[in-house]
Amino acid sequence: MIVEHARLTPNLALDEEEGYALRMNTGEVCILYTTVGSADQARAMAQQLVEQQCVACAHIFPAGQSIYCWEGKLVEENEVVVFLKTKEVLKAEAMDQLASIHPYECPCILSIDLNAANDPYVDWISTVLGLSLIHISEPTRR
Repeated sequence: MIVEHARLTPNLALDEEEGYALRMNTGEVCILYTTVGSADQARAMAQQLVEQQCVACAHIFPAGQSIYCWEGKLVEENEVVVFLKTKEVLKAEAMDQLASIHPYECPCILSIDLNAANDPYVDWISTVLGLSLIHISEPTRR
């Protein structure tokens, strides 16, 4: 196999089927997960977080059914799921900001840490969030 334009370093692995490098065990990209009552609420939160550069992008899923206990009662309602993609260094800030604008009294805000992500996407997230790209290469043997 011929690999063109791939930057492979100790923390990268090549996905031979897809033909791109994956950052392994990066600890640098994470997804925040939350739910809200409507697509309009999700869109408003996502736009604010993207504009503030707390997250690079958001993915809003259509409404699904949630079942949970709240104040001693079984509740069933439709909720919209939102995935917010950010960098580890901005995770605490993004979670705090999300909590401050979330319409729920007790919102579900979870961080999903990733163990691999494709190299160009990680670079794109860094660029969108205004973070410098730092590439460390192995020292040359003499």
